Amino acid sequence: MWDSHIDLIVVNPTLKGILEMVDTLSRVHRPKIVIIGDPDVEPDIPADATIDRPDVSSSLSRAEWAERVRKLLKELIQ
Repeated sequence: MWDSHIDLIVVNPTLKGILEMVDTLSRVHRPKIVIIGDPDVEPDIPADATIDRPDVSSSLSRAEWAERVRKLLKELIQ
């Protein structure tokens, strides 16, 4: 067992074992959770924030998407 707290996790809800991992972490100290996912899929993980992954046809550049993620994370940790 470790003494550190995990304060924030960013997850894709479709990964296997994510819900169990969140449940395990929440027993000690619930981190803030950000879900990066598909806008058409409703996640079953309780999240503090979500951000949709841009689809392939999006004109959003990688840098623009990264900036959106940075802004969201900054809001969460303030």
